[in-house]
Amino acid sequence: MDKRVIRFDGWKVDFSSGEISRDGATHRLQDQPLQILDELVKQPGEVVTREQLIARLWPKGVVEFDTGLNSAIRKLRGALGDDAETPRYIETLPRKGYRFIAKIDADGPAPGDTPLKGVPRLPTDYVPTQFETGSVIGRRASDRRAPVKRLALGFGSLMLAAILGVVAWHMPGKLFQFDKSGPKLPTIVVLPLVDMSAAQNDQALCDGLTDELSNWLAHIPTLRVVARTSAFAFKGKNMDVRKIGEALGATHVLEGSLRRSGEQLRITMQLIDAESGVHIWSDSYDLPIGNLFHIEDTVSRTVAEKLHIELSPDIGSQWAERRSPSGGGFELYLLARERQRLRTAEDNLKAAEYFRRAMAADPEFTPAITGLAETLLNGLSLNRSALEDVKAEVEPLIHRAGQLSPNSPHVLAVRGWLLTEEFKFEEALPLLQRAVKLNPNDASSHRFLGDLFDRRGQPNEALKHYSAAASLDPMDSISHVFRCIELVDLGYYEEAGAACKRARTLDPTHMWGPLATAWIERAQGKTNEAMAWIDAARKLEPLDSWLADQKIDLLLTLRRPGEAREVARSLPRNGSFMELAREANIVFAEGGAAKLGEWMDANPMRERAGAGVELAELARLQLLSGDAAAALTTLQHAERILPHSNADLVDGSQIRHDFAGALVHARIHLRGGGDRQRAMALLDGFDRLLEIYESNGGRHFGLYSLRAESLAIRGETGKAEAALKNAWERGWRATWRAERDPYLAGIELPN
Repeated sequence: MDKRVIRFDGWKVDFSSGEISRDGATHRLQDQPLQILDELVKQPGEVVTREQLIARLWPKGVVEFDTGLNSAIRKLRGALGDDAETPRYIETLPRKGYRFIAKIDADGPAPGDTPLKGVPRLPTDYVPTQFETGSVIGRRASDRRAPVKRLALGFGSLMLAAILGVVAWHMPGKLFQFDKSGPKLPTIVVLPLVDMSAAQNDQALCDGLTDELSNWLAHIPTLRVVARTSAFAFKGKNMDVRKIGEALGATHVLEGSLRRSGEQLRITMQLIDAESGVHIWSDSYDLPIGNLFHIEDTVSRTVAEKLHIELSPDIGSQWAERRSPSGGGFELYLLARERQRLRTAEDNLKAAEYFRRAMAADPEFTPAITGLAETLLNGLSLNRSALEDVKAEVEPLIHRAGQLSPNSPHVLAVRGWLLTEEFKFEEALPLLQRAVKLNPNDASSHRFLGDLFDRRGQPNEALKHYSAAASLDPMDSISHVFRCIELVDLGYYEEAGAACKRARTLDPTHMWGPLATAWIERAQGKTNEAMAWIDAARKLEPLDSWLADQKIDLLLTLRRPGEAREVARSLPRNGSFMELAREANIVFAEGGAAKLGEWMDANPMRERAGAGVELAELARLQLLSGDAAAALTTLQHAERILPHSNADLVDGSQIRHDFAGALVHARIHLRGGGDRQRAMALLDGFDRLLEIYESNGGRHFGLYSLRAESLAIRGETGKAEAALKNAWERGWRATWRAERDPYLAGIELPN
């Protein structure tokens, strides 16, 4: 039995019992996470490859090494309160493996007695520095995904699309509806197939087959197809098809059933006129499980024939690309799609496993390859995967899919999604536009375009694409939130309120309904009303730190720092840098630069800041404390880890949060004696973004408060004062920030 006990950063790990403890709380680690931790701490600061870990966890071999290892790593990080994007203990090295970057306390036993073959043993008293572990100089692309949280100067500056993915929703009323001019197209909804098998255990296969039928039909440009979320809202409901058609704006309904007997399937389909309820066509098909793609092809062609739609050669080519060459991976692909649609962390991992198995069975099946790439990208938010890990696997997948199916709209859309995550908007835009042109029925491509235009500061264009997606999927509740957000940016508060109300009605358990409603109130200067909605969101997610930051921001706006501190202390205490940063911002609001400087000297902020995003936030706090020289040194250090392009710092989605990374960096360079040319370039780039935002209908108070900040930095005090007055009239109420801003000194602030 392993009797070792080690300690690091307040944690105690007992390898004999498998227990980890900190601050009086003890938990038992599962076997695989414990083994991984054992392997990592035996070689602190050294890379432990994925192959080494796989060999230890599964010495006899298992099918899904990567999925199992990723899951075990995620459980270990979760137990330690670690974060893949800003790690304190376990760092990911893309395409290599992992390493333990925390300092192991000297009073604990030596990490390990038997080094792995070929790996030199470190001295027992050796402690790796941050530079050697890479926590300082090792660039992490995932740091770029998380803009610095401007806790004191605009809480909660995370990009919404990075958290939830890009979706859209239907808004009651006519304002900004998707342009439906031109000839009216027939609209079909494919209802979930009914499982008629004796064992009643094929519903996942039924759902996957339903989804794929919709995908095939969606390639027909002269047929409008209701998206999956809306179609599945009627799953298991015994409703008249005429009422379903009326609810979804569908002219036709396709429904059916599946019955399995051994490896044989009987699938029955019928096409119904949704206006009259008359059955237009029905048929049954008997086929082996490996020939499911035959159903997609036959039914899709029959539907087109019955609706008098002529199919072009291009449609046939796109359908051919969706066929499984061997047929061996098709059922696995359908199961993967069903898991993928559930949008949970565990189901996303399971979807990846099924996609990998589908690819193993059929290496040239493009939908499985692209589906895996999409699932991995979903992992950025669902599984908190690091972008560099995701990119390392997604890029070759997209390249392979592009070789097999160069004109696939799905391949183009996923490639555009990855480029958007990397802030490569100009490269992503033509790909996404081409994807929409090739398949105008694809709601996802419209959603990706909506997100891209939002980040480019074009809320009217973003809303058009969200509306297009909404018209294709009118029952997707979370999408309604994003339409609401764009409407807030455009100043249409009544319409935004209707959108958020609809979202809350459709899914009262989701925090985003009340959160977006809070933003409507905040945008109009109704701080107390906004806080009430934040409280409603926090009841749904009481431990969500971002929601806590939102409430702290509002309390500081109301000049109630004591209550803000109570909110901060209600969160789980983990000693992280961001926990300290949250308190530092409250200290600044309460006592100004001098108090902040004293507090920072007395607390280990510099020691806790390791990742690029943390160092950038530390630099901002140092600037607020009056130490511009230290801020510049820290920022330069951060940029060696996390090189910021202007695209990273000039992001339109920041405007609604009254935050601009470009202005923070420009301030530090100018006040700390840094690169003046870069500072002015950042100011010019951000001013252009504000002009684009305004010319595209943007009216949020962030437009005016941030313009005032930029003008003040340039020394144009009179114009800055006028801009702040405009901001006040639009709903800006955070005057305490301006009072503590040296650039705005002497400006008369609104009351």
